[in-house]
This record gives sequence, C-alpha cells and structure tokens, in this order.
Amino acid sequence: MKVATNEMGDFAANSLLIQDAKSFSLLVGNYSRVGFNHPGPAILYVLAAGEYVFFDKLGWVNYAFAGQLISVVLYNAFWLTLIAVLLHRMGLARHVVLAAVSAFCLATAIEDHSFFNGIWFPHLYFFPFAVLLLSLARLIQEKADSLWMLAISAGFLINGHASFIAILGLMLVIVLIYSFFFGAQRGGVLRPEFLKKNALPLFVAVVLLVLFFVPLIILTVKEFPGPLGDYLAFGGGHKPNKLKNAIGFVSLYWGGKSVFLAAIVVSALLWRARTADRTTRVTRSLLVVLLAATLAMLFYARYGVDYLEQTYIGLFYFSVPSIFAVALVTYAAQLFKSTRYALPVSVVMSAAALGLSFFMASKPPFYLDQYQGLQIVELEQALLKEKGNGGRLVLNLDDSRDWPHVWMVIVGTGAYAKRQSEDVFCVNTNWYISFSKKLKCTSEEVASNKRFVVRRSFDGGARAPNIDLGGISFFEYSPPASLVSGVLTIKNDRDLFTDYLLGSGWTVPDEMFTWSLGARAVIQLPPIPAGSQVLLELGAFLPQPDSLQQVTVFADGIEQGVTKFSATAAKATVAIKPKGPDGAPMQITLQIDHPISPSSVGNSKDTRLLGVALYGIEVMPPSNAN
Repeated sequence: MKVATNEMGDFAANSLLIQDAKSFSLLVGNYSRVGFNHPGPAILYVLAAGEYVFFDKLGWVNYAFAGQLISVVLYNAFWLTLIAVLLHRMGLARHVVLAAVSAFCLATAIEDHSFFNGIWFPHLYFFPFAVLLLSLARLIQEKADSLWMLAISAGFLINGHASFIAILGLMLVIVLIYSFFFGAQRGGVLRPEFLKKNALPLFVAVVLLVLFFVPLIILTVKEFPGPLGDYLAFGGGHKPNKLKNAIGFVSLYWGGKSVFLAAIVVSALLWRARTADRTTRVTRSLLVVLLAATLAMLFYARYGVDYLEQTYIGLFYFSVPSIFAVALVTYAAQLFKSTRYALPVSVVMSAAALGLSFFMASKPPFYLDQYQGLQIVELEQALLKEKGNGGRLVLNLDDSRDWPHVWMVIVGTGAYAKRQSEDVFCVNTNWYISFSKKLKCTSEEVASNKRFVVRRSFDGGARAPNIDLGGISFFEYSPPASLVSGVLTIKNDRDLFTDYLLGSGWTVPDEMFTWSLGARAVIQLPPIPAGSQVLLELGAFLPQPDSLQQVTVFADGIEQGVTKFSATAAKATVAIKPKGPDGAPMQITLQIDHPISPSSVGNSKDTRLLGVALYGIEVMPPSNAN
C-alpha cells in the first residue's frame, strides 16, 4: 500500500470497471483473456468500496489503488474468519481450531504468499474456495447452519470466473451422491425430513446465491443471449486435453505427481483410521470434499482449460492441499489430546506457524511493478493536450514490439483518465476486452477524430514521436497520400504495413510475412498511379501434404479472381487491376475458404485460424502492367 501509485495492466483493467461500480452501474465481471467478461461484479464492488471509503472519503491513502489494496486485506480477513467459524462449528476444541487455522495459513504461505496480499483475481478466488470446501463438509455432516456461507462463497466464485459454474456444480453433485448413499441416515441431506426441518436456512441460501446472478440475468435479458452465449461458445471451442496431461496439471498444485500420490495414500489411511466418532466424521467429511474438488478440477483440466501451461488458471485449487493440512492436524489433535502437553505444545506450534506465515505473507507479490505506473499522469495530460476541444483521440496500438508493456501503460492511462472523469481516447486497432467496451472506438470516431499510432519506444526510429512517455511513443496518424511504383515487403517496410496498409484480419507480422486470421483479411491501399497494377505475394498455410486452400480476391467489392494453393503450388502472385476512379484509395479483401488452426492438426497449441501469408505488395507501373 505504501508503494502503490497509479496501477497498470490487469489492475488498471479492473479499475476501469470499478469506476462504474462506484456509481452502482456495473453489471459485468472482470475481463477474461479469451475475450469476454466473467459472470458478475461481486469482487469488483468490494474493491470499489475500498477505493471509495479509504481514498475518496477518508483520505487515508494518497492513491485510489491503495484503497483497493486495503479492501483486499479486509476481504481475506473475512474469509479467514469464516474458516475459523466453520472449524469451530464442527465441534473442534478452540486450541485445535487455532492449530488447524495455523496449519492452513502456513500451507497457504508456502504455496503462494500472494494469496494473503495479492489483488490479482486468480489469487482472490483462493479463500472463498476454501470456505466453500468447509461449508460443503459441514453439509456432509448434515448440518444446515453454514449454508449461507456456502451460498456467498459460491456467489463470489461464480461472479469471478465462469468456469466455477461447472466446477461447483460437479462438486455439489458428488457431495449429494455421497450424502444420499453414505449419510448418517439413508438419503442424507436429500431426506424430506432434513429439507423440511431446514427449510428456512435453505431458502436464505438460495436467495443469497440468486442475488449474485442478478447482474447476469439483467444482461442476458437486455442483450440476449448475452454473456451466456460467450461462455457456451468458448466451452465448445477446443478439444479435450489428454487425461494424463490433465492429471499432471492437477498434481502441480500438490508439488508434483509423487506428492499427489502420497496425499492419496495418506487420505486412504485417514479414511480407515478409527478415532472418536466426531473426529472421524469431521475428517471424512473433509476428505470427501477434497475428493469432490479434485475430481471437478480434473474434469476442468481435461475439458475446460485450453492451455495447461497456464497454471495460474487453477490457483484456487491450492486451497485443497491447505485443507488437507487441516485434516491432518485435526486427526493428530485427536491422537494426542490425552497427553499432558497436548495443549501447550499445540499453542506454541500454532504461534510459530502463524508467525512464519506472517513473515512469508509480508513479501510483496510478484506483480508489484504493476502497482507503480511511471509517467501515467504525465501521459494522460499530454494526450489531453493533443485532444484539445475535439473528440476522443483514436489510438492504433502496434502489438509487434513488446505488446505487454504497450497494453499495460495504455490501460493504466485509461483507468487514470476515467478516475478523473476525462474521456481522452478510445482504442481502434488491437482493442481488447480488457480496455472495456466503453473504450472501443466507434466507426464515426475512426473516420473523423485525430488518430495516433502507438508503439513501444525504441531508439533509431525514422520518425520523431509526438509523445514519448512511459516507454511508449505516439505518432500522429498520417497515411501516405499515394503509393509510388515499386515493391513493399513486410521485412523492409514493416511499420508502413502495420500502421496503414493492413486492415482487419491479420496477425502480428513475423520477420518476413503476416498471416491472414480467420476467413477475411483486408488491405487498405492509398491511391496508386493511374493504370497501375497491384501484385500480392501470397503463400498458403498448408499443414499437411494433402492440404488445399482457396482464396478469392476482391478490389473495392469487385471480384478479381480465385487462387488455389496446394503442396505443389504453395505460393502465388495475385494480380489486381483497379476498377475504381484514378486517384482513389482501394480496399483489397481476401476471402479465405478454409482457414485452419495449427492445433487442429496437432502441429502446435496455436488455435489461430490461419489462411495465407502476405509477404509483400508490388505496385507495377502502367508500362509494365499492360
């Protein structure tokens, strides 16, 4: 909190939404890297409350983002309190509860100390998931006193990430099946007697959970099918991972396959161990929910995770090993409870574990650099000066050089501007959901407003930037009035292509070429000499020996011809004869029949739909074009 100034990156993307939450107008959740917002804004409203109370009203901190960090501390303290309450309700002695909470904290700090002080959303799912696990264990014990905790933890999780809808649903099914067949009485919590006796807490829990879905329901009604359509489209958009790879993914959160296997063996021994009836019920209920969570995580890893290398996706699952530590402590406390020194030893060890946990948790999170956006204020002021009395500046973002830095600074500047109630710029090229929909340029703005090309600053550029702050440079958009006869290549004229010639439907250029992306790719050409002909140097993506590709080329909507590609004809020069008036710009459109992703044929994990590579463009003078 002491070092936090103007946030960048993910935290700035959240702040763009948090400003709407402060006026109670926010309905969407945090952004997803796959291009949509998650189901609800619950956590964002918590962060908004911190910014509003501790910065706007009380002035306890010098920067708004520091107010959000205070709210994270209170947020985590709330969930830790519920963990202690749940363990106490299970009938554990106070010193055992202290030992269990201490073991939980120490295991958590060892796994990732940023769970305690981090504001990254994958870290913010950890404690609610732990509360959900213990709440389900309480339900297995056929107690309804903690259903409200189950509801709010599930609500926060589902609001935070769409995948929890399936994960928590599967966990609940497993728990109910276990309760039905192996509960204290036949039918378990599904018995009519249990449901009737606990009708009120069940009703309260359902109402609480439904409240978390209200924003999603409103959006679905207003923009049908709304976010649900995005979630369903993503769920069916990739192939399942191999089972062995999914198991490997889950085992990572245990420290590897050997530790994972050892935990399974120890769990089996704990299940068979005989202690006091109450301890046995507590231990077994914990083991059941850990099994349910592991099976649900395995299902998610196989069918819901597109890139298993992205381990941050499952950070919440670290709470399972942490709760496993709780089960071990609970069992150990029962074994040694009759010994003379059980109580003092338990207290001393708990204090040591808490002290070590506090020491580890005091370390800064690995993303601390995103708490301190350098020159964000100066950049916003410079852009405001360029804007003057005109409309929002249109930004074409170049993602070919250090895109993460460009993105972090721009979204940070956008968050700062919005916090000042200033609408300075919109994003045109390379707009992404993290910028929020409100920062997406309209077609009218693109057509008439002042425009800049934005890229990572570097020495030796051919042009002096209009603005050079925060490690990024702004060049006023000034497309060439015309193209002279000659050859332009991606290799030698990269900036010309990225800034002006390449329209929609192209990847970030490689050293020699750029791929078409999807079924349609556009090239925008300024006027060329009268009577000239345009040649496109193309090469098809043909991942297999029998692969075929077909491209139809249009110039200003007029078909120019069809080019077919095969293994024996992988490259082609496509000639275009303009039909429009002399001195007019031209739009060339490539319609690709069968774009294909490398991942679909097993070449790589790349899911982009590729068609043809563009190497260059030649403007052939009239004397050669005839």
